Amino acid sequence: MNKASPSAFDQHHLALGIVLGMDHLHGLTSPILHRDLKSDNVLLVQEEPRGHGSGCLYRPKIADFSSATDAATDRVPAQQQPGTKQYMAPEAFRGQYTKASDVYSFAIILWELLFQSTPWEGVSDIRQQVCRGERPPVNEQAANAPGLSRIMKRCWEGEPDQRPTFDDMLSGRLAHHLIPPEYWCITHDDLKEFEEQVRKAQRNGCIPQHPDHPNANHEDPTIGPTMHAVVAHVVKTSMTEAGVSWALQRHRGGKPIDIFCTHCWNEGVYEFCTKMRASWPAGLETMWFCCLANPQTWERNELAALLGGGPGSVSDPLRDSPFARALSSAKVMLVVPNTAESIYTRLWCVAEIKVAKDFGKSIRVATEHGSTQNLLTNFSSVRQAKCSDADDEARIRKAIEGQENEIDKLIHDLVSKGGTDLKEVLTTRRV
Repeated sequence: MNKASPSAFDQHHLALGIVLGMDHLHGLTSPILHRDLKSDNVLLVQEEPRGHGSGCLYRPKIADFSSATDAATDRVPAQQQPGTKQYMAPEAFRGQYTKASDVYSFAIILWELLFQSTPWEGVSDIRQQVCRGERPPVNEQAANAPGLSRIMKRCWEGEPDQRPTFDDMLSGRLAHHLIPPEYWCITHDDLKEFEEQVRKAQRNGCIPQHPDHPNANHEDPTIGPTMHAVVAHVVKTSMTEAGVSWALQRHRGGKPIDIFCTHCWNEGVYEFCTKMRASWPAGLETMWFCCLANPQTWERNELAALLGGGPGSVSDPLRDSPFARALSSAKVMLVVPNTAESIYTRLWCVAEIKVAKDFGKSIRVATEHGSTQNLLTNFSSVRQAKCSDADDEARIRKAIEGQENEIDKLIHDLVSKGGTDLKEVLTTRRV
């Protein structure tokens, strides 16, 4: 890999590619240890970018297997040690190699990605420093991908059994720190499966009314329970103990975004699914849907940190949050109205339409019969929009300050025109 400064998306994209490659090697019937994993042994294959913000033009490929061996061979004489000392784990210096040794080497590659420097440059006693627990210096302020920094520190633990496996990084809680938010997506078939899962749960009496969000249409088969109730009683209960989102449970390593949907949790789930299916653009495969993209079982503070918020956060919700990063790479944003209320009484939806406009995205209203008036139900101005988290509300209001009239006009344009800057990609299919 070259030393050009990559964006946060590039860093996650490259790291994910390496993990997928190494997970394949370690997951073979006869697992392969690379034993010389380093940046010079990662080839970059050119590919097309997906959209605004996805500037990475390369897919990483693991190369040079001259030092590789099957996992059954874990010890070699010290004088025959394979590997490059800047990337070698403590146990590797003692002639013992395991899958965890490759994981340690990956941590050093992450360090290179994050800090754009040569590991251990100018250090002559690397072996001694590594074996007594020293690691390359970490400047948290310089790291623009804190999730990767967290993974890096886990991967270079001194004890091999304290390091995560590559499988852990794809199927455990670390997945949301490794896989870029642009990849936390579902497919059209997934949406059908999700709706069937919800209907079955409701038939079995497993979705009670949400105590804080009562819904007169809870039993209506065309509207159904609110997203609040569905997340509480279906999404959370279907997630594994590993804490990976509904979307990433179904797509190991994720799937890159095509459609970003913006909606309101007070809507009925069946109404949402019907409108999305009716308006899904032809030729597009995936959708970012927050209820299924985010790991809903995480503790509030941990989830807030992942989403770029929480007490004392200085991140910009219109730039740093997962929704903003996903939307920056989307081909189109679909606005999903509902019969309960305007989605623009929800401040996060206001933020989403602002980001879509700033990125020059095509915006379309997803409706079953073409009506867009529900976007104005109980809506007067984005100045009255609310957010359940006071810290998030303060950050979003600061980000849109002085632009409220402009956003109000955009919302009214959506109602009158059904979308803005429509492109050929928006030809819809009815299913």
